[in-house]
Amino acid sequence: MTATGEFGLPRGLVIEVQSIVRASGDLKPTQQTYLDALIAACPAIGTARALARDFACLLRERDATGLEAWLGAAEACAETEIRAFAVGIRRDQAAVQAALDHAWSSGQVEGQVTRLKLVKRQAYGRAGFPLLRRRYLLAS
Repeated sequence: MTATGEFGLPRGLVIEVQSIVRASGDLKPTQQTYLDALIAACPAIGTARALARDFACLLRERDATGLEAWLGAAEACAETEIRAFAVGIRRDQAAVQAALDHAWSSGQVEGQVTRLKLVKRQAYGRAGFPLLRRRYLLAS
C-alpha cells in the first residue's frame, strides 16, 4: 500500500510535483538530478516548468506589463493544457490585470461573508433575522 500525502496522491509524487515548480537553487541534489532526467525524457515538462515559474513570478512581483508577453508565449506553446490555461486567463484578462495593477484584495470581505454564512447555518430554521444579527455581532 502506498502512503498518501496531500490531495490523496502518493507522497513521492507530491514531492516531485513541488520540485518541478520550485527554483533550481532550492532543490536538493537528488531532486535536481531527478528533474534533469525527467526533462530529458519529456521536454514538455521543461516548457511547462518554465511557463509556470514565469507566471508565478508575474503574480508574486505584480508585473502587469509582463502579462501580455507571458500570454503570447503560453498561447504559442505546443502543450494543449498550457494553451487552455492561457485561453482561460485571456477570457478573464481584465480581472487578472486588475489583480496585478491594484494592491487591494477582497479577502477581508470574503472572510466576513464566510463567517456570516457559518453563523447562519448554525441557527438554520430556529430563528429569524433578529437572532441572526445578534449572534453575528456577538461573534465579532
